[in-house]
Amino acid sequence: MPTVFLSYSREDLPLIERLQAQLTSHSDISIWRDQEKIYGGQKWPKVLGEEIANQDVFLLAWSKHSAASHFVEFEWCTAIALKKTIVPCLLDETPLAPSLKTFHGYRLDDAIGLIQSLRGAPLGDVQRREPVIRKLSDITATEETAVLAQAKAVFAQQQWTVQGNVYQAGGDIHFHTGSSAPTTPEKTKPLVEKWQAWVGLH
Repeated sequence: MPTVFLSYSREDLPLIERLQAQLTSHSDISIWRDQEKIYGGQKWPKVLGEEIANQDVFLLAWSKHSAASHFVEFEWCTAIALKKTIVPCLLDETPLAPSLKTFHGYRLDDAIGLIQSLRGAPLGDVQRREPVIRKLSDITATEETAVLAQAKAVFAQQQWTVQGNVYQAGGDIHFHTGSSAPTTPEKTKPLVEKWQAWVGLH
């Protein structure tokens, strides 16, 4: 059973509830989302990082609201640092951020493609969990913009960061693809057939 971290903007809550209902109608998919705000106290980056690390797959509900959310950006940057498979669900026509364009997005009404993608996603690298969580626990800021800036600086320093259309994480490059047709103008490239490709760091 794949466990899924659902990252979203609260401004999209009606669509998120619809999405969650679609997914949880399948008994083999378990969804985690922060129904109660956990962004309180000094250690919220660590707590949130642990929840992302605990789930098998990172489901990113993408929209104009999530694109503008520092919390959502912190979550997907952390997912990349943890080498989690990211599956974008496209709630509107907002283009994916440049760092996310490698990942194949599914529209909200493409339930079949989305579910197949979640079920077939490779698991993340458990060896990355401890160092990432340790770095997140060192973040002293509590305000969302400052937390995001500190996290991105740490991830870049550790080379757990995005470089163009690939992310470098110890040389391990994840491309998550699906069989559905591309759903955004950026998806005009041929789909990558392998889950992973190995390249040397620059």
